[in-house]
Amino acid sequence: KFIWGDDAVVVKYEYERESDNIYGGTYTGTDTYTYSLKDGLVQDCISGSYNDTYSYNSSNRLIKTEFDREDWTINAVWDKDKLVSVRYALEGSPRYSSILTYGETCKKGYFPLISNIIELEEVLFMAHPEIVGIRTNQLPNTYSPDDEEISMTYEYDKEGYISKIKMKNEDGDSDTYTLTWK
Repeated sequence: KFIWGDDAVVVKYEYERESDNIYGGTYTGTDTYTYSLKDGLVQDCISGSYNDTYSYNSSNRLIKTEFDREDWTINAVWDKDKLVSVRYALEGSPRYSSILTYGETCKKGYFPLISNIIELEEVLFMAHPEIVGIRTNQLPNTYSPDDEEISMTYEYDKEGYISKIKMKNEDGDSDTYTLTWK
């Protein structure tokens, strides 16, 4: 559930999950995240005792996210509208980088999985990537997380929006994302 305000978005996730711990059982709950906005861009996320921060370049593209709760930092490098690399670090030490290559552009809409590539996996950022400066119509051909190359191909609906994204790694494992635009 998204609650929009002039200077904030409150996200409430209600969940039910099976426990993996020795006690087992099903748990329900609600997590609440409050994202503060300035000029339409997320500045930080507050939830419980942590505060994540977001930084942007002069083109309002996300260039850095610092996750306070995990001492995790993500740095994004852009070449105009193309995200060309993402560097991930834990407690200041580099962990790995991803490099992206490109081919075509979206005929309509945008590339919704860029938030996953940057590891901002919240549904909010897939639906509204403009609030973290990552909305782009550039379509990656490949990206290379953690020394692995993943290729991507696309199918379009009759109106020109991406209807399927097929991702395949070097071992032949694949995922298909089916999109419905409203």
